[in-house]
Amino acid sequence: MTWDNHRSGSNHVKSALDKGIVNGDWLHLFPKAVLRSSPMRNSDHRPLCLDSGGTPPKFKRCFKFEEGWTRDERSKLVVANAWKTVEHPWAPASAFKKIGATRVALLQWNRTQSERQFIGSKGRELIGSRMAINALNSSSTLLLLEEEEMPLRAF
Repeated sequence: MTWDNHRSGSNHVKSALDKGIVNGDWLHLFPKAVLRSSPMRNSDHRPLCLDSGGTPPKFKRCFKFEEGWTRDERSKLVVANAWKTVEHPWAPASAFKKIGATRVALLQWNRTQSERQFIGSKGRELIGSRMAINALNSSSTLLLLEEEEMPLRAF
C-alpha cells in the first residue's frame, strides 16, 4: 500500500510502499505483469493492483489506400498537393514525411467525400435552398412578400 497521512506542512508524511517482490520463475510465467497503485477512496491507503496480463497495446488503425480513390481525378490533386507541402533535406526523411502528409490529406478528403455522398441530392438541394434563404434574409434589399409567403420567412 501507498500511505498518506493527509496532514499539511512539516507534519505531512507519505510512504511509498508500492513494491512487489517476484522471482525468476514467476517473471517467466507473467512477463507482461504490471503493478500499479489504485486511487484512494475514503482511506489513507492506496491499494495495489497487479495486472498479470500487462497493459493492452494501444490499437492504432492502419492506413489503407482505397482503390476507388483512383477512379476520382480529384484524389490525384490531393496526393500532388500533399506531396508538395513537405520539404526535407534528407531524402529518406522527406519521403517518410511526404507519405505521412499524403495519408492525412487522403483521409480528410475521403471524410468530406463520404459526408457529401451521405447527404445525397435532396440534402444538397435543401442546403442550397437554406443558403439562398439566409442570403435573402441578410440582404439589405427590402423585399415585399405576398401574404402567403410571410410564414415562410425565417427570422
